[in-house]
Amino acid sequence: MKTKLLLAGALVTVFGYTHAQTTLYSQDFTTATGSGLTVIDGDGDTAQWGLFTGNATTAGWGLTGNFAGSRSWNPATATPPGALTPNNFLLTPEIVIPESFAATTLSFKLGASNPLFPAEQISIYLAPLAANTAALITALTPVFNYTLTADDAQSAETFVVDVSEYAGQTVKIVLRHHDCTDQELLYLDDLLLVQENLATKNFSASQFSVFPNPASSIVNVVNSNKENITSVSLSDVNGRIVKEFNFDSMTKVQVNIADLTAGLYLMNVKTANGEITKKIMKN
Repeated sequence: MKTKLLLAGALVTVFGYTHAQTTLYSQDFTTATGSGLTVIDGDGDTAQWGLFTGNATTAGWGLTGNFAGSRSWNPATATPPGALTPNNFLLTPEIVIPESFAATTLSFKLGASNPLFPAEQISIYLAPLAANTAALITALTPVFNYTLTADDAQSAETFVVDVSEYAGQTVKIVLRHHDCTDQELLYLDDLLLVQENLATKNFSASQFSVFPNPASSIVNVVNSNKENITSVSLSDVNGRIVKEFNFDSMTKVQVNIADLTAGLYLMNVKTANGEITKKIMKN
């Protein structure tokens, strides 16, 4: 079983201090009701997301017990034999994501049942409560979009997506199976939304001032508790480090971002006692 980490640069760690996670939502699809899950049949063919019973074969794929699935092929259908073109939505109950300087991540296991017909497509959204129809959800930008390949078949691959930008919002996680025809079965398991917790003594994000933000060229980083800054790095939204600066233990530093493309970046500030990550907008 493989793991794909998306937007990995957003994770926040503090060394020498307590570091834990808060589970905001967890769904392992073990119950028949799916613990408050709802569906929208966007294509109107009555074939929707469903709960599938796990067995020894699916356990060998890395699935734990029961799992959620949506079909793009079913031998019980008629014209053409078996073919489906899904636009199926599976929605969780509402989830409150607290405001936080730390990372919020969404993880799940994902795969296709047939290596000869693996090209299932899935999009995942963190949708506001008002987005309660297929059309309103489809108009949103997904946090994850992926077309599966033969490498994803009969192997439950774990994906991790950074969704920290949704901190402070109330959302529903929406799984959409769409834009594929006559493949077989898309499966998903172990849906988990977590937020990092940082329980520190004297080291916290509030000690750091980062300004101006947004910025076009120079960004100042200041520690109000005279904590010595040893390095600053910036990562893009794909988790790639695009700039890195090392300092000789300074409480106030400047970093030049003039050559970066406009957009959102994650600034990681390190000291001898820990590190913190903040969002920076480049104009």
